[in-house]
Amino acid sequence: MGEFAIQKNIYSIEEYLELEEESQIRYEFYQGEVFAMAGATVTHNEITFNITSILKRKASKCRTFMENVKLEILKDTFYAYPDVMVTCDARDLEDKLTQRFPILIAEVLSKSTQSTDRVTKLRRYRQIPTLRYYLLVDQYEHRAELYTYQDKQKNTWLYQDFNDLEEEVSFPELNLTIKLSEIYQGVTLTQDNTSDSSTSQ
Repeated sequence: MGEFAIQKNIYSIEEYLELEEESQIRYEFYQGEVFAMAGATVTHNEITFNITSILKRKASKCRTFMENVKLEILKDTFYAYPDVMVTCDARDLEDKLTQRFPILIAEVLSKSTQSTDRVTKLRRYRQIPTLRYYLLVDQYEHRAELYTYQDKQKNTWLYQDFNDLEEEVSFPELNLTIKLSEIYQGVTLTQDNTSDSSTSQ
């Protein structure tokens, strides 16, 4: 999801939670900085919807959320709204507003957010003990990248790159595979020369 910083420089966690409670706008929070979530392109929305629909169908024993559910990555330090996340953990049933124990997170890349998704969120998401899969999906070309958790002792992750529509992206712990063509079904890719400002994806 696109994002842009709001005026106040530093927020306490209490101020952030109060802001979320009083506003209809969603905000991400990272080390005291607050970022308002901006609108998405049609392509971004279509891809996100496809991924959510597939996971709801194929990972039916778990719960799949799309864009509007908050994730606590690091308590009092980092809160985000992933494009898609899946949780199978019973502990996440305890809170109706915030999830903490996802097994899968997916982000649809845009020019304005791909640096954050590839670096900051990648680094922080991998600190979530229950996370096993981090999926990055491109809206400008048929391409998906998957980080799969490998080794607890070394905290190693396997990186895979998919760009053939007939390729299958596998999530063994969820006992499912997704064809790249399913992710892009009915989707018209965003053109590379399309303006992508900081307030859109």
